[in-house]
Amino acid sequence: MTSAMQTVLEVAEWCDRRGHPLPVRVLAGILNAAGHRTSYGTPYRGRRGTYRLVKATYRRLMQAGRSAEAAMVARTFTRPNGAYAY
Repeated sequence: MTSAMQTVLEVAEWCDRRGHPLPVRVLAGILNAAGHRTSYGTPYRGRRGTYRLVKATYRRLMQAGRSAEAAMVARTFTRPNGAYAY
């Protein structure tokens, strides 16, 4: 798991313990503050790259047999309309 994926998981765990969903745009700010960049070397903007990272984190966790953590990632991050990002 990449360090950006680890950050996504840690943020999801923090939010899940408090019962709060988090907009993907806010996750982008957290990733940027932690020094993570997209595969193009640009900051996350809460758009395609951020959604792809959430999806990749979910898939990596599922492949590792960590379905409870994958479900946490899936239900934590939301689109601007409040719907789940994944």
